[in-house]
Amino acid sequence: MIRVMRGEEPAGLAEVRASGLEAARRAIGAGEPPELDGYQVAKVPLWQSQHMKCCWCEDKLGHEHQDVEHYRPKRPYWWLTWTWENLLFACAACNRSHKGRAFPLEPGSSRLPPEEQPPGRELPVILDPAVEDPEEHISFRCICGHWIPVARDGSRRGAETIRILGLDRMELMRRYDEHAGRIARTLERTQPARRAEEIEDLCDATALFSALTRAVLAR
Repeated sequence: MIRVMRGEEPAGLAEVRASGLEAARRAIGAGEPPELDGYQVAKVPLWQSQHMKCCWCEDKLGHEHQDVEHYRPKRPYWWLTWTWENLLFACAACNRSHKGRAFPLEPGSSRLPPEEQPPGRELPVILDPAVEDPEEHISFRCICGHWIPVARDGSRRGAETIRILGLDRMELMRRYDEHAGRIARTLERTQPARRAEEIEDLCDATALFSALTRAVLAR
């Protein structure tokens, strides 16, 4: 995980938000579940601002068949469904198969009441990559020849984010190892005069698995 920047709210989201909130309030007032849709207008702008990468695992992929992620899940946080500061781009594996509606809070904090804006008295466990630097909590370590995401300096939030998002799932672990091998081969083929430039490109925020790359190079 790395820090991501959303950029400016896309044209059209404010209109969708206004109509969505109005319809949701009517439905809730009538005792019916609200329709929480229309936020997909933000998908492509989020994908572009995140350099075509999942906000959680840093996989680089097309936006088709992937998701607009709600940092605070749209259920129960229905009023934040269309809030730009709550939206991220994520791969389907991280979002649907792992995070889902999970949003645990630190002991002693309390969940937002309906329609209150964050953070209120909430202290989220899951890292917010658009607000804080995940690399302060999560790093990579080579253990028995395999690259594994670990909590930096024993960070509990780092460990819980890895667990909840499945950042140590087998498919990702395989790809981490493949990526680390590619880095080594790339640098072996690079002329010494160009090595610093190559390293800078590999570590750039636009590159695949850039947090892992930095850990590999540091080792």
